[in-house]
Amino acid sequence: MANVIFEDIVKIMERGQVTIPIKLRELFNFQKGFRLWIRVNQNKKIELEPITEDKGKELNQWLKKMLNDKTQYFVDFDEKKLRQIRKKSKNKLLKLYEKNPR
Repeated sequence: MANVIFEDIVKIMERGQVTIPIKLRELFNFQKGFRLWIRVNQNKKIELEPITEDKGKELNQWLKKMLNDKTQYFVDFDEKKLRQIRKKSKNKLLKLYEKNPR
């Protein structure tokens, strides 16, 4: 990996939180409430980018654009697969609940 100036390993907590290492928080002057833009590229690499005021406006514009977007992103095949996944998940949860009733 070229041009790497920092790397570390972080752990994902129970509810999905990730603690950003102190060295990075200090380097970027992250404070409580600071927002990060998170993206996943085509290679499934996660990118984090500090949101500046300009990025906040850009995000707001993108969200407004998405509200008006009428493009169909899922095809019938996706819907069929999604129904299968939901059914499978429901069955797993029911089996789990039967083993551990409240």
